[in-house]
Amino acid sequence: MSAANPTDPASGPVAAASTDGADRANQVRCSNCDAPLLGPFCYECGQSLKSPIRELTSLVVDLFEFITDVDGRFVKSLGLLYCRPGRLSMRYLGGERVRFMRPLRMYLGLSIILFLAVSLTNTVETEVRVDGSGVNITGPSEQVEPMSAEEMAAEARAIQQLDPSSAEFRERIAAHAERAAAQGQQAIREAQKDIPAEFRERPDVRFNDKDWDKETNPLIISWLPDAANEALNELIGKAVDNVTKVQDDPQRLMDAFMDVLPQTMFVLLPLFALLLKLVYLFKKRLYVEHLIVALHSHSFLFLSFLLLWAFAELSALWPVIETPLTWLMIAVGTWIPVYLFLTQKRVYAQGWIMTTIKYGFVGTLYLIMLSIGALTALVISLVRL
Repeated sequence: MSAANPTDPASGPVAAASTDGADRANQVRCSNCDAPLLGPFCYECGQSLKSPIRELTSLVVDLFEFITDVDGRFVKSLGLLYCRPGRLSMRYLGGERVRFMRPLRMYLGLSIILFLAVSLTNTVETEVRVDGSGVNITGPSEQVEPMSAEEMAAEARAIQQLDPSSAEFRERIAAHAERAAAQGQQAIREAQKDIPAEFRERPDVRFNDKDWDKETNPLIISWLPDAANEALNELIGKAVDNVTKVQDDPQRLMDAFMDVLPQTMFVLLPLFALLLKLVYLFKKRLYVEHLIVALHSHSFLFLSFLLLWAFAELSALWPVIETPLTWLMIAVGTWIPVYLFLTQKRVYAQGWIMTTIKYGFVGTLYLIMLSIGALTALVISLVRL
């Protein structure tokens, strides 16, 4: 082997230096720390090669992928989540994390899709009335075709010509009375829309067997400071005043409620994990492990509710397939409690009797928490109108 000639510019240190310089010039380097990049992320500082400064459509795609992790893991995770109770939690806790969608992203992705779908398609068909007994929420008010006074009188005269003992007489007089009442209520509702809010009848809110009043009969909670009680009564006053807005447009309350409900569910999530931690205290699992089980359980619920919503919408669009879709909805509704029970049994590995007792206890407490959360969200929605 011939030795390299140090005077030859094609070999030796000069050539090596020039080659290294060329490689360095051609190699992609991190814009943040100038380290050579061996992949899409810098091994020195962690910065991504992909720049956030690019077309808006690309950023939207990245946001959707960030929320849902849409790739093979998405389908694999949802399939395992829905069809194999507890398996996804067990495999994730056992160390198989890269191949599955992260629990928090799954929860956020499904909750966003569910609440967005319900918000865009939900319409309120209720009537909100205020009378002496308070606020009454009833079913949809049927809009009757108005009849003039002459037409109503002609119908009454025609009924008088019938035999009072006949079935036709009874049917027509009942229908006539019902129409007259509905037409009168409809006229009252239309007239009330023109009354300014400050002159409308306010709902009755009673405390200590007296009508609530911010000055003369406020709601006082003894263990709260004066400033908190004052703020509480301010909120009650706003809620009472906003009832008139709901009378004119009940959809506003539902829209506000759907805005607050996801935040309420997110607050209840760690409380549910804490409940699991207390019930399974002797299992010596970390709180984060219970939180992962809670995230997967809520993700399953969101996915089930999304399926129920989709089946209901399809049933309304195509009545011809209403029967099979109804059976599918029954199957999904039945699977929810069965799935949650099997998840608790499989993840915490206790006997059937103990699992049944703890499942009933956790379920009852969480239903109470959900009821309180939903009521709180409703009150907040009413205040924020």
